[in-house]
Parts: sequence; structure tokens; C-alpha cells
Amino acid sequence: MVELLLEDTDRAVTAYHEAGYACAYVHYGIPFRWVAVHFRLRDDQTGAVRPLRYLAPVLTRGIICLAGPAAESRLARQPLARLLQVHCAVDRDMALDALRRDPTQRPTLAAVVEHTTALVAVEWPDIETLAAALLATERLDYSETRPDGGHQDGFPTFFRPKLFQGF
Repeated sequence: MVELLLEDTDRAVTAYHEAGYACAYVHYGIPFRWVAVHFRLRDDQTGAVRPLRYLAPVLTRGIICLAGPAAESRLARQPLARLLQVHCAVDRDMALDALRRDPTQRPTLAAVVEHTTALVAVEWPDIETLAAALLATERLDYSETRPDGGHQDGFPTFFRPKLFQGF
């Protein structure tokens, strides 16, 4: 297997992408084992969040699937819908699959994009902080993203409980 080092710009995009996912999980109270970024490209995977459970309403699942691309789109100042067409098709397809799982709740992809963009806007300061921590450490456990956890290298604790009506 050949490993390629990601360029600085790609590293930042990757960190923001994974920070978006992690922030959405925390926002909805869904714990995860860890969030990580891989700056040596292996098998086309540059990062991941490993949830402990994934039981959530359909709209929430769709939002979580798009939270990474939404953070990336905000960083790049590109519309999320365009980014989903260009190079985040896997994330888009995962969101669509989540939306199809419950026929009683059928939010459209456009509605999920709108909700996800709003969530990322509200959580943006925390996403920026988490992305910076990921750039420095490449991996954080869930406890390190919680207000009672902190980070051992002196990074501030980032996620604060928020009331975000309608999500």
C-alpha cells in the first residue's frame, strides 16, 4: 500500500470535515469512541468518527451524515448542495439512505441541507476549536470533547450544551 501525505490545505479540510461530524454527534447527545484524522492517505479514508450507538430520528441521522460536508463547505465558502454533487457524494448517499429508513418521516434532502447548514453555523466556533485540536493531535476521545474532559495538551474544552429548537 502506498501512503501519500496530505497537503496542508487538505489537512485543514479533513480536520474541519471530521470536526463537523463530531460536533453534530455531541450536539445530539450521541456518544462516540473517538474522532480521528489520517494525514497519510490510506485507502482513500482521511478521517472517521466511531459512534457507540446510532439510534436517532431520521432527520437527525440525515443531519449527522451531512455535518462533515457542511463544515467543509463553510470553510471553503461553497454552497453545501454544490459540494455534495462534486465530491461528497458518499455522504449525500448516506444521508439519503438514512432518510429512506422511515417512511413516516420523509424530510427532503433540501430540508436536511438547510437544517445541517444552520446547525454548523451555530456550532462553528466549536467546530473551529475541534478542528485545531485534530490538526495538532490527529485523534480525540469523546471525553476530550466534553466540558468535563478537556484536553491533556492544554486545548480548551469546546462543546457546550445548547438549546437549538427544531433540530
